Amino acid sequence: MRSLGAVLVVGALALAACGGSDDSALEAPAAEFDSGDDDGVMRLFGDGVEVINGCRIETYTQCPGVNLANADLSDTNLAGANLNAANLRGANLNDAWLQHAKLQRANLEGVDLRGAQLEFANLSGANLSGTDLSGANLSDATLSGANLSGADLSGANLFGADLSDADLTGANLSGVNAAWSALASADLSGANLSGANLSRSSLWRANLAGADLTNARLPVADLRNANLRNAKMGGADLSVVRWCNTTMPDGSINNADC
Repeated sequence: MRSLGAVLVVGALALAACGGSDDSALEAPAAEFDSGDDDGVMRLFGDGVEVINGCRIETYTQCPGVNLANADLSDTNLAGANLNAANLRGANLNDAWLQHAKLQRANLEGVDLRGAQLEFANLSGANLSGTDLSGANLSDATLSGANLSGADLSGANLFGADLSDADLTGANLSGVNAAWSALASADLSGANLSGANLSRSSLWRANLAGADLTNARLPVADLRNANLRNAKMGGADLSVVRWCNTTMPDGSINNADC
């Protein structure tokens, strides 16, 4: 079958021969036509929307399960997109817009999400291990059960986010704003939470063993049944914290609020 590029070239030549067009009709890059790649032609003559593996890269796109591994999606607007169970491993989503996006069970391992806007996004059960989320906005996002082990969330906005049951082992959360966040039953062992704002957060049953909470703010936080064994808490603000069956850094149990 003749490619769309070949048909367009023939049409352009015919128009030129009849005087119906000037030479500009023949100035499209020859490589696009000679390749036989009709997708390339659509990028020239279509509506300008990038298409990767059948997925239109635009707001509210419906691409569950799509393979976008290693794709360069920096600065793109995918707000409201359905990317549930999509493979985005190694992709570049630096400064991307993903507000209200659906990314449940998506593979985002090693993705660059620096400065990305993810407010109200649903990333429950997603794989974000080793992902760079530094400076990202995840306010009110859902990350329950997500794998964020070794992820870089330094300076990120996690205000009101749901991180219950999430794996944050060894993650960098230094300087994050996680006020009013839900971290119940989250595994934060060995995590860096120095200078983090955790005021009014729920850390019920959270594992903070060996975590660095130096200069962290935890006023009115819920630390009932939490494990703080060997955690560093120098300079931390622990005013009005709720303690009950809480394992303290020295291994003692704090039942002050039972």
